[in-house]
Amino acid sequence: MKQITTYILTFLAVSLFYLLALPLQKVVVFPLTGFVHTIDSIILILIGGKLWRDLATKQATSPAKAYFMYFFVTVGIFQLIMGLSHVILYIDAALFPIVMNWGYIVGHVFLYLSLAFSLMVPLELSFPGKKVKYYAASLISLFGLGITYINIIKPNHPVYESATGITFFNADPLVGKLIPIIVLLSWGVAVVMFIWNAIKSRHNRMALIRSIVISVGFIITTAGGPLHDVAQTSVQFLVADILTLLGFLTLASGITLFGQDEPVVAATPQPLQQG
Repeated sequence: MKQITTYILTFLAVSLFYLLALPLQKVVVFPLTGFVHTIDSIILILIGGKLWRDLATKQATSPAKAYFMYFFVTVGIFQLIMGLSHVILYIDAALFPIVMNWGYIVGHVFLYLSLAFSLMVPLELSFPGKKVKYYAASLISLFGLGITYINIIKPNHPVYESATGITFFNADPLVGKLIPIIVLLSWGVAVVMFIWNAIKSRHNRMALIRSIVISVGFIITTAGGPLHDVAQTSVQFLVADILTLLGFLTLASGITLFGQDEPVVAATPQPLQQG
């Protein structure tokens, strides 16, 4: 419960911080998009570090939790690259379009890796020790590689709007359509598998609640992400990011909900095998 309380307080503190930071736009150059990406990256990488420490201090390994660790670290790096690309605005604003274009492309490579890792979790839990998770992760990674290639030959045309602090990435329409597909193929499948696990675990209260919480975390994050692309005002953008942050913290809560000695999710309690 201590970790969950920490996640709740983090969510409330960051949400309040966002609202208090809004007036900065009237005083200095304040790239809101870069700001929230950077804040998110710190939180996600810290969660990944916490999972790494948990795994390092346990004699028994948990492949599923390790994949979640890789997920948080890689999605955190994605957020960090997207956020830090905005620093160029303070150095040479004329270079922003090209720097942000490549920041978007490189950053999304880590997003695609995080999608692959997140899909490996339910597959490891459903088929412990089997290679199916590697096949699925490879397919997601290849799909991401294809999107990256398209994004390179059809570059973005990012525009920073000083009035709102929002960056409009203006990705190629094809890239814009493919990214939601790859997200649904990973997080969508993960949600279905965790919900199915919850149904199978209905007589195991701990496993049931954990499966539901993780599913809800993925659902909220999947819903909140695309809202950034349609936000037209600072408040709308912050609402989208607060929703996404809520999804990530809900997901993290599900992972640690019942202590470190139990499997992340299991229909019938059994040790996970390394694979």
